[in-house]
Amino acid sequence: MTTELNENFFVQLFEEIPEAMVLTDCVGNIIKANAEFSRMFGFSAEDATGRCIDDLVAPDEFRAEAMTITEAVAHGQKFILEAVRRRKDGTLVQVSLLGVPVIARNLEVAVFGIYRDITDRKKAEQSLQEGRRQMEEAYAQLELISNLDGLTAIPNRRYFERFYDLEWRRRCREGRPVSLIMIDIDFFKRYNDCSGHLAGDRCLKQVAQALHVVNRAGELVARYGGEEFVAVLSGLGLEEALHIAERMRQRVKELKIPHGHSPVADHVTISLGVATQVPEPKLDPMDLILRADQALYLAKSRGRDRVEVVDS
Repeated sequence: MTTELNENFFVQLFEEIPEAMVLTDCVGNIIKANAEFSRMFGFSAEDATGRCIDDLVAPDEFRAEAMTITEAVAHGQKFILEAVRRRKDGTLVQVSLLGVPVIARNLEVAVFGIYRDITDRKKAEQSLQEGRRQMEEAYAQLELISNLDGLTAIPNRRYFERFYDLEWRRRCREGRPVSLIMIDIDFFKRYNDCSGHLAGDRCLKQVAQALHVVNRAGELVARYGGEEFVAVLSGLGLEEALHIAERMRQRVKELKIPHGHSPVADHVTISLGVATQVPEPKLDPMDLILRADQALYLAKSRGRDRVEVVDS
């Protein structure tokens, strides 16, 4: 009587539990499917019984995966995973799938498969991930914009200060030099006043692009303010920095931007000041900026359109 009661209880539980359940033999042939399984996949109990579970609900593109799982359970392994399965009408459903071997007298006699529809949850997760991705892209775009000069589209002073601080500390640990080049467009105010602000803006953009002769990691050209630019050459000594500064000067000359109000040349030119230092913990990184600025002042006082350096 007790055995019969227990059997009736489990049969009733199998049928009424609000989870899609299927009982298969050891090779995946369906012995019994409950009402929720029929509702989820569209197969009646009669349609499902005797069919291979993988043939019934595993899409062709996931058949190999499904057969691997079936084989694993046939060897007594319990598993839980998320997978894609196919309904009778051909539509796909994302499911959470639990497979539990049924062991009797140390022999596996059957397998319980329990399916839960997680399509809505997956859509919500995908929507959340897409929203997060869009937010990250928007943040990255804002971060990029905040680091660029609005006119010349090269890094701005804010980004230069952060970059320079990081490179100074890095080279301090390594014992390698940092060089700075301060750059000023000669007699730019006269150019701007006589040629107009639109021409002045075009001039700034062209010069900014001409200064891009550095592209290694640890190197940067930024707009420092107004008609002044700055270059960070991390890891380079004085001779290399002077060579790069001279290339910058020549590239701006090669633009041949007319400047009829410059006493230096009939085209736009630049003056450059170079300073180099091997960073040490006791040193103030601002001192290197001041020395590069002093070198720039020296270049301007000696006639402009030239590169100068001051002793450390």
